Amino acid sequence: MIFHQGKCLILEVNGQHHLEGGQATRDYVRDRMLLRAGLPTVRFTGRDCLERPSAVVAECLSILQGRS
Repeated sequence: MIFHQGKCLILEVNGQHHLEGGQATRDYVRDRMLLRAGLPTVRFTGRDCLERPSAVVAECLSILQGRS
């Protein structure tokens, strides 16, 4: 969970296991459940988080601040 200026979102880091064994389907169900509770989910690949962490943080903050 990321909190910024009174807003919150869920950051999900997806690795290879998200493509196996129905994990993606379970993730989508959880995303919808969290969204109904007012908690949007933002997904990035593990590679994104390792190779460009500053860009991931900047994008999350931009989403929380309501900019695109």
